[in-house]
Amino acid sequence: AVLAAGLLSAAGERGGNRVATLSAEHMAPTMDVVAGSPLAAVVQELWVLPHVFRAFLQDVGDWDVELGPWSPIAAGDDPLAAETHTAIAAGAPALPGVPASFQCQVRRLRAKHRIKYSGFTADTVKVQRLAYDAAESMAYLDEASLISGVPFSQNFVVYQRVVYSAASPRSTRCQGFTHIHFSKRLLLSKTIRAKTNSECSEAQLSFMSFASSTTALGQTMSNEPTAHNASTRESDDASEGPLAVAPSKERVNRGGLWKALTPRIAVLLALTASIRASAEWFFCKISKGGGLGHDG
Repeated sequence: AVLAAGLLSAAGERGGNRVATLSAEHMAPTMDVVAGSPLAAVVQELWVLPHVFRAFLQDVGDWDVELGPWSPIAAGDDPLAAETHTAIAAGAPALPGVPASFQCQVRRLRAKHRIKYSGFTADTVKVQRLAYDAAESMAYLDEASLISGVPFSQNFVVYQRVVYSAASPRSTRCQGFTHIHFSKRLLLSKTIRAKTNSECSEAQLSFMSFASSTTALGQTMSNEPTAHNASTRESDDASEGPLAVAPSKERVNRGGLWKALTPRIAVLLALTASIRASAEWFFCKISKGGGLGHDG
């Protein structure tokens, strides 16, 4: 029942051209761990205080980091409404809804990092909202990433949500979810979605591991998919609207984009070899018989 409260989807128009709020029910599960500290301590260490997250960004190699301060925001307000510098931000759905009783803060992060599998440098703007209600023993960290410098990045927004709930008086369950909203249909949308889900899962787990090693937060890893996504429908048709797009369950290994292209590359190599063999036969016939009209 407590987790269900986090799956609320607000209706109505919210700033700019945004006409819907992303439903958390359409987000793919990417992390499920238990931190060996109370909920209040986890929220304080990971998010209220900036030093752990800033140190994590430095540890993973991000540079030109600009981490803004937390500012209060109403639970029903849209943190993405101010991001009018890109068309994709204006048309993307708002962050998942939170109950009106939650106290919310928002901050903006900008950083550069190198994509491991492609070598491209991504310039990313992240809008983060922290929502917390001590009485409900629950907190949400919602994030929308607007990426530039990477092929096709102008066509999608990456959403992440981490739900923090009290597993016991001395431990906190941390569940991560991810969704990629496409503004239009892309040939590689399934590959982008699968690769991004995998990278988000890795980043969420890496942050928890980093926090566990640098703070007093102990944790027990249990990265199992949660039940709410089991019946989620997959769709890649952007025309169906942001609430109808469900993330793919397909997972790819590190370097998945190139791995997905391997069969096509193999076909090209085979075709090239065939052409080369034909060319060698052609010149052999000419050199032996003086022309194509001779049997040689």
